[in-house]
Amino acid sequence: MKKLLSYMKKNFAAICFCAAVLLILPVLSGCSEKKAVKTTSASSKVVFHTVPKGASIFIAGRTLQKVTPTTVAVNNPGVYVVKFSLPGYKTQWKKVELKKGRETVVEVKLAPLRSSLLVAAKADGKNGVQVHYMGKFMGETPIVLRDLPLGKGEIMLSKKGYASIRETFQVENQLPPPAITTELTSNRGGLFVKSIPEKADVKINDVFVGETPLKLSLEEGQHKLEIHKAGYKVAYRDFEITRKQDTVIPVVKLIPLPAVLRVTTVPAGGRLFINDTPKGDANGDPVALEAGRYTIRVEKDGFDDTVEDIVLKGGEKKKLTLRMDTVMGALEIVTKPAGVAVFVDGKLVGRSKADPANPKISGVLRVENLRRGKHTVTVTHKRAKRPRGGRLSVEIEVKKGETTRVDQHQLKLWVPDIKILMKSGEVREGIFLYNQPDGSLHYEPRPGMGVTLKKELIRKVEKLPVEDI
Repeated sequence: MKKLLSYMKKNFAAICFCAAVLLILPVLSGCSEKKAVKTTSASSKVVFHTVPKGASIFIAGRTLQKVTPTTVAVNNPGVYVVKFSLPGYKTQWKKVELKKGRETVVEVKLAPLRSSLLVAAKADGKNGVQVHYMGKFMGETPIVLRDLPLGKGEIMLSKKGYASIRETFQVENQLPPPAITTELTSNRGGLFVKSIPEKADVKINDVFVGETPLKLSLEEGQHKLEIHKAGYKVAYRDFEITRKQDTVIPVVKLIPLPAVLRVTTVPAGGRLFINDTPKGDANGDPVALEAGRYTIRVEKDGFDDTVEDIVLKGGEKKKLTLRMDTVMGALEIVTKPAGVAVFVDGKLVGRSKADPANPKISGVLRVENLRRGKHTVTVTHKRAKRPRGGRLSVEIEVKKGETTRVDQHQLKLWVPDIKILMKSGEVREGIFLYNQPDGSLHYEPRPGMGVTLKKELIRKVEKLPVEDI
């Protein structure tokens, strides 16, 4: 009796639990129990299956020496509470009713035990270390990783500017959870960059980081450096940063880009000289030059030399237009009317064209490259009535480098511009002046004389061509 009382004290909790289990409904948790099937034996048989296999079975007050899957013969049919246990999985209890002469199949799916892991890693004493578990970002420290399977695992700890660390851990079914308190160490080193000239833009791995001279820290490893400055070729350098060491890039001397100069002249043409070196036609192809100061000179027959000093910057594309002053003179000729032939010193230089703003006179006809001194300008028109012969000449003084104007008052011909067919059969010519309100025509049959013709007397009025044809 004393031994029985001692056993009951030691196993009081288990005895109470078993008694309570006998009073509750079957546990469901994904398990299933097949109906009993008839056997030829008078005893009862029970077949146990678990997922996963290998679970220990406690039944009728004892633990079987077998593990699942297994078949057990039971001589005393009835209701039993069976316990299934497997390391790493939650213990499960199941009520089983065994009937005489029947075989009962019992299937149980065991739930794995789960636990947690506290990750409190720091970098330079500060939280914010990133945690990756099984390739998935879980968050930043401090963080508790929950619902982990028991056993060994691995996490990755990382933070920009620090060496990443892999940490293995062992999770048990315990509280409080195990903790990882690793300290990350910096993986950065120093970098010094200088350039000539200074204030050049610096890019590292295609990211702008500042201007030279420059000092900064970078993660260890291989990097690509670019130095940009307007007017200079881009400089490239590959370098390696070592943790906790300074890397000094040798002073980068930037190479100026060539400048491109295009010279044009007004008027076009001439010989181009740059620092007294001939460069061909002034209006030819652009010339590539190093950055610096240059003297540009253009020579052209009949014109003064044109000289200009310029400063070219590296990479600059400059267009220089030089206006050349001729050593000779020019004439600007306006006639009245337009359409007359114009001669200078007996040589036809063109026909005057009507001025759209004032059709009674011509636009400007420019004649260049005339030697200084006196020149004869002659205008003619076949229909001109005054002066006689339809020709007028004037003598004009041309000055060096100047343009002399000869206007319509000096070059004026009296040229009829209309033909009037009278009903009487008479034909008249003259210069049209205006129409009267009653339809009468007012015209000039001779220089300085105005005549009005009644509408009733006129059969037809025709315009005569402007040009001398």
